[in-house]
Amino acid sequence: MKWLRESQNIYPDELQLLDDALARFYSDPPETYYKEAAVANEDWNTPDHIFHRKITDQAYPDAKVLDVGCGPAMACPWFMKKKSHYTGVDLSKEQLEANRKKYPKCDFLEMHWRDIPELEDVFDIVTSFFTLEHIVFPRDFLKASAQCVKPGGFYSVLCPDYLKRGFIPSQHFFGRRPGGIKAKIKKFQWIEVLIEIVDRYCLYPKLIQKARLMSSNDGAWLINLRPLCLETDSWETDWDAVYMVGEDEIANYIKNLGFKIIEQGAMLREADISETYPEFCYVLAQKL
Repeated sequence: MKWLRESQNIYPDELQLLDDALARFYSDPPETYYKEAAVANEDWNTPDHIFHRKITDQAYPDAKVLDVGCGPAMACPWFMKKKSHYTGVDLSKEQLEANRKKYPKCDFLEMHWRDIPELEDVFDIVTSFFTLEHIVFPRDFLKASAQCVKPGGFYSVLCPDYLKRGFIPSQHFFGRRPGGIKAKIKKFQWIEVLIEIVDRYCLYPKLIQKARLMSSNDGAWLINLRPLCLETDSWETDWDAVYMVGEDEIANYIKNLGFKIIEQGAMLREADISETYPEFCYVLAQKL
């Protein structure tokens, strides 16, 4: 594993190379990439989708909605039920074309998120569903997306809270070689066993503990430079996730962009014991 703090930007070339590689990956993703996301989100009337519903509940007739990194536009029908005007932005030509056929009354733009500030102060609601964890420059993404929100409008982010979970699916193996401790013992790779034990049980827990403390202040903004999606031909969900998402650092950063935090996942989990809230990073904010 190799991590960088995006906020320090000590090695900008490495971050940019990773960003370029992911852009190529998303322009031609695995065949099942968007299908898995669509199947998992067919029905939002489940406890796992409570934050999704809270976001779409902000919509109203004729509201202009921007979904950054829309993918298969899983939010589109829910905003359409509110009679809002939906615009989705993504990099995949194939997926956008499929979206246009499925939702002909909505707009879909092939656009990199860095270019969306040209839509500044246009939208009543700007959101991203399970996109931020795939972004190499999360602070720039948040800033660019927030610029598109009208004064008084809403900005929302929903994604896995990997920092709270203490693990990100795209992580490479511990140590220098794959295989796990048992496999390495069977191969008598004693040095590799020792390195993995130190990585897994000493260094990595300390990294997560420190990152959690930093997240509640200026932010950790940890980026995995070696996501599995770029190192294997196989594919599993979120092997392309590179940002170790922390809800506190995201909420604090959005607040500093000139927003009032309306709700956070952590707030709801602490205050409302009548609902079971999944461990997602959820932030809903209003532009001042």
